[in-house]
Amino acid sequence: MNKQFYQHSIFLAAFFLFFVLAGEKAVAQQDARYTQYMFNGLLLNPAYAGSSGNANISAFYRTQWAGLDGAPTSITLSGNGALGDGDQVGVGGFIEYDDIGLHNTWRVFGTYAYHLKIGNGKLGIGLQAGGSLFSADLSQAQTTATPGTDDPVFQNDLSRFLPNFGVGLYYHSEYFYAGASIPQLLTNRLKSGESSISLVGQQYRHYFFTAGVVLELSERFKIIPSTLVKMVPINAPTQVDFNVNLMFSDAFWVGSSVRLSEEMDPESLDFLLGFQLKSGLRIGYSYDLTLSDLADFNNGSHEIGLGFDFGGSGDRRIITPRYF
Repeated sequence: MNKQFYQHSIFLAAFFLFFVLAGEKAVAQQDARYTQYMFNGLLLNPAYAGSSGNANISAFYRTQWAGLDGAPTSITLSGNGALGDGDQVGVGGFIEYDDIGLHNTWRVFGTYAYHLKIGNGKLGIGLQAGGSLFSADLSQAQTTATPGTDDPVFQNDLSRFLPNFGVGLYYHSEYFYAGASIPQLLTNRLKSGESSISLVGQQYRHYFFTAGVVLELSERFKIIPSTLVKMVPINAPTQVDFNVNLMFSDAFWVGSSVRLSEEMDPESLDFLLGFQLKSGLRIGYSYDLTLSDLADFNNGSHEIGLGFDFGGSGDRRIITPRYF
């Protein structure tokens, strides 16, 4: 069995596994959303690990629906890099904190990816493993229970560690990428007790599909359209982000996105800007203008992203600037 046959067998097996799993049902949108998803790939897809060739770290802070009591706040820190001859192996990990209302969640995952040379690019096959520490201050909830009675579900706070693992595929070249992933495969159940009425919630599979391309308008200007599709097919509407960034001299970008619901109704109009230095430092900011029915109750969403690519120093620019 030669090496090429072995690599193609891994590729076909991974595709088969992914699409078999993708046929399963899922309910409820639970994972945090990020407007600057094109620079936060490891959080969406474990196959992203090592895809840039350079080691890099990223951090994001997002406050969603500012001014709305109990609105989501999310913080992530991630890092990944390539190993081995030809950067075939990618490793990394991330930690995320998500807070919404009475609930908060810490997620910690390690990632591994193997990249196969296909045409002018590489196909990454990724796995991740870790878990979520979920906490709910249920005793602080204001309930509609009859005075003098106790709602048994809300008598005790909840804290559970939920192990999980995920898979993904990520094809990438210098000017194009496309990926598909299921970051969490296990559907853990959340209970505050042992009785049937104590079910608080459940984790469900989320499906992510991403794609982007770099189009050269001139030597100094590039336009970079991209999209992110988030699916939880039964009870949560599909969300689609369409983004266009205009990059100047591989150093400064400005762009805009629109986020649409399953019925193609606009949920938000987003604005992005940022820059990256020759040293490898990248800074980005985005603002989401809410267009849904929540528009009257919040002041929009803010997101700040920081990143650093290890591979450029002084006047030496990183060989391949980070377009995504």
